[in-house]
Amino acid sequence: MKTETSTFQRIMELIGITIILVLIFHVITSYTSLPDKIPGHFNAQGEITRYGSKAEILIMPIFGILMYIGLTLIQINPKVWSVSSREDVETKVYHNLKSMIISLKVQLIGFFLYIAYNQIKGTNLSIDATIIFISIVLMTLVFFITRAYRKN
Repeated sequence: MKTETSTFQRIMELIGITIILVLIFHVITSYTSLPDKIPGHFNAQGEITRYGSKAEILIMPIFGILMYIGLTLIQINPKVWSVSSREDVETKVYHNLKSMIISLKVQLIGFFLYIAYNQIKGTNLSIDATIIFISIVLMTLVFFITRAYRKN
């Protein structure tokens, strides 16, 4: 089953790809000027708890790309969702879930960019930014799941 890609979905995909490209560009252009040790782990308060090799900065873009591709594969395979036996309802719900996955991809890759930025700067993560990120993800999930039940 295929659903039409909405303008919202196209814009969000474009934003997601742009963030990935910015993340890759930022890591590549900063790599040579990084010190040998950079923050490698942050605790729940956003404080640096471990330093590691500067090569660890490559984890963010690699993991971000793999996550983005994985979620995209789920997004384009509607059989994974198995949301309804009625095709009219399935189309509406699938379109909603597709928008949810695209939105979550953008949010996650945006947070990866934020983490990589702080690793490169060697600074703690802001606890406020972490709380905002988690809140946005939870609000996105609640919004789209509630909308899916209404469409069903």
